[in-house]
Amino acid sequence: MRDEAALIEEAKAGLEGAFDSLVRPHLGRAFQTACLITQQEELARDALQEALVRAYLSLGRFRAGSPFYAWFVRIVVNEAIRQTRLRRREPALPLPERADGATPEVKLLAEEQRLELWSAIQSLPVHHRTVLVLRCFEGLTEAETAAVLGVSPGTVKSRMSRTRRALERRMSKNKSPWPLLRPLGTSGGMARE
Repeated sequence: MRDEAALIEEAKAGLEGAFDSLVRPHLGRAFQTACLITQQEELARDALQEALVRAYLSLGRFRAGSPFYAWFVRIVVNEAIRQTRLRRREPALPLPERADGATPEVKLLAEEQRLELWSAIQSLPVHHRTVLVLRCFEGLTEAETAAVLGVSPGTVKSRMSRTRRALERRMSKNKSPWPLLRPLGTSGGMARE
């Protein structure tokens, strides 16, 4: 397989299939991010489709040496936020399942807390939900999240702090939302610091 830098140059030059080869490895994760932000599968599909078009048309502005996924997911996040603001609210998607190997009993006991957490996440303003998705579900650092959103790391830290307080206020007494919030596909811990 060609390396990412070569694919970027080939896509910029208009080589057939280069852009597809460049974005294909990131589509699943990007779609999941869009779903978590929009909370609607149809909106997430629309956001991802529009993000792909925008990324293709903007490829000439991509800075060589920068990570492609961070640039691409920023376009996806911005489009997901835009789609969320444009469309009326429809039923939200369920909270993604975790592949953590827990026993059926533990899973059953955690389901109520999961549903309560997802309801709390849905009630967050979109800019707080976006920071939460990038930090806790995508596993991005504060600096990476700041770069994706085009804000300062202090803004990310502030939004995350407000998000934590809001979620803790909405959760029942003695139930912490944080064990449920970790990057998708991992078995422990929250996002990297």
